[in-house]
Amino acid sequence: MTDFTKTYRRTTYPAISPTNPSNSQSGRKVCIIGASEGIGFEIAKAYIEAGAAEVTICGRNEMKLKIAAIQLEQQTREDFGRTEARVLDAGNVEDVKHFWQTIKSEKRTIDILILSAAHTETINEFNPEDVATYFNQNCIAKLFMVDGFRRAKRARPEGVEPAEEPVLIDLSSAGLMGYPYPKAAYSASKAGFTTWLCHLSDMIEDMRIINFHPGAVFTPAAERSGEAPRDLKIWDDPSLSAHMAVWLSTPAAAFLHGRFVWANWDVEELMGMKDRILADPGFIKIGVSGVENFSIAGLVQKCEEQPLKKD
Repeated sequence: MTDFTKTYRRTTYPAISPTNPSNSQSGRKVCIIGASEGIGFEIAKAYIEAGAAEVTICGRNEMKLKIAAIQLEQQTREDFGRTEARVLDAGNVEDVKHFWQTIKSEKRTIDILILSAAHTETINEFNPEDVATYFNQNCIAKLFMVDGFRRAKRARPEGVEPAEEPVLIDLSSAGLMGYPYPKAAYSASKAGFTTWLCHLSDMIEDMRIINFHPGAVFTPAAERSGEAPRDLKIWDDPSLSAHMAVWLSTPAAAFLHGRFVWANWDVEELMGMKDRILADPGFIKIGVSGVENFSIAGLVQKCEEQPLKKD
């Protein structure tokens, strides 16, 4: 999978940059779930830079959200609409239902929904209750998040139309493809939700759905876990995943509806594969379709061959 495109990206580049006029998000309202820090926060910054009309960040920790919102406000452009923070436990079904009820009661609209929150804690992989917690948070609760987004789209207030088609982007993981992988419940729960979205996309034509592996980013959560040191060669620059999310919500990426892509793949090369992708309904979707499998060892080797160049 690291060689799917000839160019293996490690940081941002002009084709996905939020300052590229073709990636403008002007007039669009974005909601990012799991954005108080890490990749979700970087994605929020990228959408602001791309000129989104409104960016809502959601997370469980109110204090972290407030700090993140202040930081985002400090970087907003003069013509930017607003940044809003909402406390939400995206792994709790009742919280998710309440969130969408509130959006409806406030007659708010969301054009782009980014699912960045995930349960990643180390557990006893042989304890069914621990494993069930992973599935409840990384799969079940997210089903209700998608349902709420679809219902909100159908219930859009009269006279209010989205700037473009509604877009749902889920931050999945290459971990669901890798064997061996140390976190079985994480990998399996991610695989379950990502596979469901791949199938759901075949039934939906009025909303874009894209799954993407955001690359390997040394986030605050990764640092707190202590599972991998900062100096590993696999870490990509956070701008790669953030700017890839912006590009995936542009008209240019519409052909990737229902697919699973890597942030490390070069988007211009992907666009060159457009006809091939559209011709095969199972191409770059989750499943056993004869493509090469992913391995941690292969990723490390690729990153050694293609080191991240820093200014």
